[in-house]
Amino acid sequence: MNNLYSEIKKVQTSDCSSSLSEVISRYSPVFLSMYSKYQKSIASSGADPNDILLDKDLIIYESAKTFNINKGSSFCTWLSNNTKYRCLHLMGKALKVLRLSEKIKTNMPKDNDRHPFSGKELGSHIFFILNELKDKRISSVLV
Repeated sequence: MNNLYSEIKKVQTSDCSSSLSEVISRYSPVFLSMYSKYQKSIASSGADPNDILLDKDLIIYESAKTFNINKGSSFCTWLSNNTKYRCLHLMGKALKVLRLSEKIKTNMPKDNDRHPFSGKELGSHIFFILNELKDKRISSVLV
C-alpha cells in the first residue's frame, strides 16, 4: 500500500507517467465498481453513461493530484467519492436540460396556431426561457 501512495506522490509532484499508469492500473477496478452503481441512473437521466467511462483515466488522475494523505482517508475512498460526484453531476446536468426542454415544449405554441408570436410575445417568451436557466450571468444581462 505504501508503494502505491509513493506512486500517487510521484504523480502529484512530477506528473510521472509511469506512476500514473500504475495508479490507473491498480485503481481502475475501484472506479468501475463505483461507476457501475450509477450506470443505470445515468442512462435513465438522459445522459450518456459512456461520458463518465471515457473520462476514467482523467478522473483517476485528478483524484491522484488532489489526494491528501494527511486528511485521514484512503485513496480508494477519495477516488470513490470523486467518481460518485462526477456521476451525480452528469445526471444533474442531464435532468436540468430535460426539465428545461419540457418547460419550453409546454410553453411553445401549437403547430396549428397561425401566428406563433407577435414581437412583444416573442420577447416575453425569450425572457421566460432565459429566466428558467437560473444562470447568474444571464440575470446580470437581463437587468
